[in-house]
Amino acid sequence: MAKQNVATPRFFINEALYHQAQGDYRNSVLELNPSNIRTVSSLTMPLTFDAYPTYIMLLGTSAAFTLTDDESIEYPADSVISLNPGMELAGFSLIDYPAATISSTLHLSGDLGSLSMGRYFNMPHSPELSLTLSHEYKGIKSQTTMGGATLTNVNYYKPPKWGDLEAWQLGGFPRKYSGRRVWDLSFNYLNDEDLEPESYSIDESHSSDWKDNWFSNVLYYTMGGALPFIFQPNKDATYVPSNAEITSIPEFAICRFDMDTFSREQVANNVYNIKVKIKESW
Repeated sequence: MAKQNVATPRFFINEALYHQAQGDYRNSVLELNPSNIRTVSSLTMPLTFDAYPTYIMLLGTSAAFTLTDDESIEYPADSVISLNPGMELAGFSLIDYPAATISSTLHLSGDLGSLSMGRYFNMPHSPELSLTLSHEYKGIKSQTTMGGATLTNVNYYKPPKWGDLEAWQLGGFPRKYSGRRVWDLSFNYLNDEDLEPESYSIDESHSSDWKDNWFSNVLYYTMGGALPFIFQPNKDATYVPSNAEITSIPEFAICRFDMDTFSREQVANNVYNIKVKIKESW
């Protein structure tokens, strides 16, 4: 199956960006704009979240980029893209943090475009088969002259490069890009507890009854779609290095919700259907 096919999706929600929007701190590296590469000599990021982060993603990195923390965590090889021992590659890196060992401070150094950190939310199951994936080309405008010739103006047709690499390119491995990807997805027969919390007053950092759900993990921390997030169409697509070669690279996209209302349709007792439209953003 192609890695860009939609199976069970995962939403990487940038809680650091949410807290920045709330005025807790300000750092441009938290904005999901990996084309803005800057050299970070000694960037220290405090982790001030409502709950422990579950991932850190570094976008627009050089192969020499380093990340350490106060606990000197050793990252398990099967949970890391690009930051594999002996397989350091420019482009992007994903680190899956064990919540029990997360430290209070991260230290970063090297060339970096953007830092995303927070939690991810897995949809309970795959969307319906009636989903659509489109490649949008609104950045291309054509007109016909008086003489019948066609003139085409291309403002954009793909994301800007992250330094010398295409967006989401990993090292020297090729990455073809064309258009802005748009996903229309429908999820049927979701339990109510997967969509909304039992109570809006639960303190998730202290409650043993806390359960991840669509509202608390996605809608809340994207401010109803105002903030971008990272979308992975297939959470089970993994990075597979083999003898200094890559045999599998999962697909990701920086996205926003292309909708201003989120509704759910009740189809049985405590069972609902929802629809979402996700558009690639840069």
